[in-house]
Amino acid sequence: MHIVLISYEFPPVTATGGIGSYMYHLSALITKAGYKVTVFSANPDATNVSVLEQPFCTNWLVPAQNNETFRMVVADVFELFLKTNKVDLIESPEVGACALFIKERFPHIPLLVKMHTPGVLITKVSNSYLPLAKKIRFVAGALKKGKIDAGYWARDDKNRDTDLEYRICMLADTLLSPSTALKKWASQFWGLPPKRIIVLPNPFSMEEDLFELPLENRPDVISFVGKLSVLKGMKAFTKAIPAILQKNKGYKLFLVGRDESENGQSMKNYMQKKLGEYNKDIIYAGALNKEELKLIYGQSKVCVFPSLWENYPTVVLEAMAAGAAVSASNVGGIPELITQGVTGLLFNPLKPGQIASAVNKLLENDEMRLEMVKAARDKLFNKMGDGYFDNELLRIYTKYKSL
Repeated sequence: MHIVLISYEFPPVTATGGIGSYMYHLSALITKAGYKVTVFSANPDATNVSVLEQPFCTNWLVPAQNNETFRMVVADVFELFLKTNKVDLIESPEVGACALFIKERFPHIPLLVKMHTPGVLITKVSNSYLPLAKKIRFVAGALKKGKIDAGYWARDDKNRDTDLEYRICMLADTLLSPSTALKKWASQFWGLPPKRIIVLPNPFSMEEDLFELPLENRPDVISFVGKLSVLKGMKAFTKAIPAILQKNKGYKLFLVGRDESENGQSMKNYMQKKLGEYNKDIIYAGALNKEELKLIYGQSKVCVFPSLWENYPTVVLEAMAAGAAVSASNVGGIPELITQGVTGLLFNPLKPGQIASAVNKLLENDEMRLEMVKAARDKLFNKMGDGYFDNELLRIYTKYKSL
C-alpha cells in the first residue's frame, strides 16, 4: 500500500515541531508497519523540485515560501508524480489546506485529513489579548453594514464557506482529531457533524535514546520548546519568568523555537525589553534540529508549555519521554495527555502567577518532581510500548488499500 503525506512542514527543511514533528513520527511508524511512504513538503530556499531519500520515506521537496504557494504548486507536482506512481491514500493536515487542490483535481483518490489546529481557531485564541474596546468596534462595524457578526468571538463561524481549511475537512473521506477538545470545537464552531470526526491520538514513535536520558543529577535548567508567539503563551510566560528566576537563583532558561512577529513586533524583542536584567539567565536558542533538541531535553529539570491552545502537542510527549518534568496549560488536548499532580502540573495560561507557582513547585521538591517524571515515562511506555503503532489507524489505512 502506498500512502502519500502532503504537508508544508517536514524535516529536515522546515519542521520545528507541530505538524512537522507529527509527520516525522507518522512516516516512521507507517514505514515500520510495512507501507510505502512518500512525503511532499516545502523547501522555501529552492527554485526547483528535488527528491530526498529519508530513513522512513521518499521526500519530494517543492519550492514554496508559504502555504498558499505550496498548495498550488504541490498539486501540479503531484499530477506529474501520478503518471508513474500509484497512490492508495493521501493524508494531509487541515492547516494550510495543503492537499485541497489535489483532492479537487483527483476526487477518486481517498483523502484522510488529520486535524491539528485550524487557522481560525489560532486567530480566535490569539485575540484573547485584544482589548474589549476593539472587540466592540468590530461588532459595531458589522452592525453598520447591516449584519450581525461577532467575528472570532462568535460561537459559530459565519464565514466558514470561504475558509479553505473548512473546505478540505468537508472533502475528507476520513476526518481525524487527536483530541476530544478539538472535535468539540469543530462541531460547535464549524458545525461539522460529530459522527464524521474520529478521535484518534497521534502516533508517537518511541525513540529509545529519549528514554535512556538520565533522570537525576541534571543541571539547573528550565526549558520552553515552541514558537515564540502569542499563541504559545509567551506574553503571560514573560510576566511569570521573573518570579521563577528570582526564586531559583543560578538557573538558566532555554527558549527553543523560532521567533515570530505580531503586528510587526518580534516576540523575542518584546520579551527582551520586558525582562531586562533577567535576560542574563535566558538563552534564546532559536530553532534547533532533533539532536540538539534532545540535548536540551536531557538537561532540563522542567519543561514549560504555556500555550493558549494546543491540540495534541508532540513536544509534551517528547519532554515526558526525555525525563523532564512537564508544567503545561490546562487547555485544549493537553489535559488528555497529562494527569494533574501525577504526570505533570497544569495551570491557567492567562495567569502568570499560576505558571510561576507550578514551575517553582516542581523545582523546590526534587522527590515529587522525580515521582512525576517516572510516572510520565511509565505512562508513555505502557500506552505505546516498544515499536507501538495504533491498530485503529492501521485499520483505517487498510480499508483504502487498492480501491
